[in-house]
Amino acid sequence: MQASNSTVILRNNKTNKATAFSKEDQSKLKLRGLLPASVETIDQQMVRCLVQFRACERPLEKYIYLSALKERNEALFYSLLLKNMEEMLPIVYTPTVGEACTKWSSIWRDAQGMYFTKDDMGRVRDMLDNWPAESVDIIVVSDGSRILGLGDLGAGGMGIPVGKLSLYVGASVSILLALYLYSLTLEPTMKNYLMILFTWEPVINALTMRHFISLQMNF
Repeated sequence: MQASNSTVILRNNKTNKATAFSKEDQSKLKLRGLLPASVETIDQQMVRCLVQFRACERPLEKYIYLSALKERNEALFYSLLLKNMEEMLPIVYTPTVGEACTKWSSIWRDAQGMYFTKDDMGRVRDMLDNWPAESVDIIVVSDGSRILGLGDLGAGGMGIPVGKLSLYVGASVSILLALYLYSLTLEPTMKNYLMILFTWEPVINALTMRHFISLQMNF
């Protein structure tokens, strides 16, 4: 059975308003019965989210909570962040993002941004068409070579461009894309880590990385 349009709306973090859908919208979009009967304002939703956020004891748990919220309801995530910048910025970026990057493989829930390796050389333009948006307002690109002084963390460095995009909400942009070029290598201290989302290969030298980037400059 294919997913109905109503299910697609609720699973798309850019269209999902959850309990903030009006009764009229629920009827129009065939959402009646898929949500609780009570209709809430986004301010009421933020009260609940803030309670849930503060119930998380460790910074990394708060990071995971906010990441999950962003993947469910982007408008609610950014509204909550903008209302609580002083409390939440240290969670979505430094210093918590450093721990998130080192543990990226174990806390990974959903794909965020796009990952490129040297095996994708010459294919980046075609791969960009896989991104589920026709246009973007801001692109943040990282090669992950020096993550907050922690070294090369492989795919775990994606937390940096994702975190930076969260900082740019003040620019009033709605379509964002994080691009991450990584070399599939890690700091030696990470080699005993059990859950790794990538393979081990020799590090890409600077000349090869520059060549990789130069091939993509015309996309």
